[in-house]
Amino acid sequence: MTRFKRPACLVAYWEGEELRVRDCATGKTSPVLPAEVALLTALTRWRSLAEIAHDFAEAGRRELRAAVRGLLSRGLVISSDRPQVEAERQLSAWRDWSPEATLFHFGTKDLEYMDWREEGAEMERVMAWSPPPSPLKQVRGRQIELPAYPRRGMLPSVLLSRRSWRRFGRQTVTLDQVSTLLGLTWGVQKWAHVGRGIRFALKTSPSGGGCHSIEVYLAVRQVRGLHPGLYHYCPDSHALTLLNKPWTFGRMTRALGGQPWFAHASATAFMTSVFPRVQWKYRAPRTYRVVLLEAGHFCQTFCLVATWLGLAPFCTAALADTLIERDLGIDGVNESVLYAAGVGPRPGAVSWAPWWDRKDVPRTTLPLHRMRRTGARRSAT
Repeated sequence: MTRFKRPACLVAYWEGEELRVRDCATGKTSPVLPAEVALLTALTRWRSLAEIAHDFAEAGRRELRAAVRGLLSRGLVISSDRPQVEAERQLSAWRDWSPEATLFHFGTKDLEYMDWREEGAEMERVMAWSPPPSPLKQVRGRQIELPAYPRRGMLPSVLLSRRSWRRFGRQTVTLDQVSTLLGLTWGVQKWAHVGRGIRFALKTSPSGGGCHSIEVYLAVRQVRGLHPGLYHYCPDSHALTLLNKPWTFGRMTRALGGQPWFAHASATAFMTSVFPRVQWKYRAPRTYRVVLLEAGHFCQTFCLVATWLGLAPFCTAALADTLIERDLGIDGVNESVLYAAGVGPRPGAVSWAPWWDRKDVPRTTLPLHRMRRTGARRSAT
């Protein structure tokens, strides 16, 4: 006997005068009528048409069957005689984070990115009639000037030199450099044992509650001493495991949201989150923010280590989620890709390459606090 129920996470919202319902797992959205809302309410658990008919005695069997089939065709009801979407079966782990985090996570996956040429032209049109907001906030009150901070030394030098690069040189990144990048960014430095057989990893970047949900997969294009391919990095043994053949230039471009300049990088690290590691400890949907922040912590560490090594790092969240997850062999529900950070050799004779098709760099000027101390004008530096 065929039974029906609504998916695990449906979210309803108004769009103008139309009530719409979205399935978080599939992304399907459809307008619904008041009578359909009542039917969805009745389908909290698996029920046959005969069982549903008890709640809708005023509706005829044929009318009820048509209504259920209509919801089924729009993806707002699932049927026991059809294969369920894998995400739907696994969404129970997201129950405590639903609907807020569930809607955001699944609703922002697999964006259709504009072609980079079209995007550039669109930004030119936008800037022509709408300048960007001010980068500074004006606050009333007397300002207390702070002492000058150090700008010399190894740490300040690395911090002040960090830039995002979109053009790379012809030299070769080495296995030793990749090892340093992975080890100092994601490697386990020590284990903290807290009793009951539980241990937490200690790394160079913070993690909410010490859960360390971030995993790293390395797409190698050209690294001296390492064959091209897709690898998984083990932070405990500090080792790589080959998972898949290398991506072509075109597939890497698609994986990185249609950005061909990043596809030229020597190696790109894709950060994923194994959500159950965090969901085990934190049940509030706000925790999803913590996972995203954690990926940001590690990305900045990666960029700083790459800068220290004299390499050219970049990072991007423009990702073809499902393509990446499929090739990495992860399900996109319990483990999903969040962020990418890559590296290549620096091009010669430049201190920065922010554009992939141009060799010039933006003119820079001093901030107010440096002008005051040096007596300089806002001239290029």
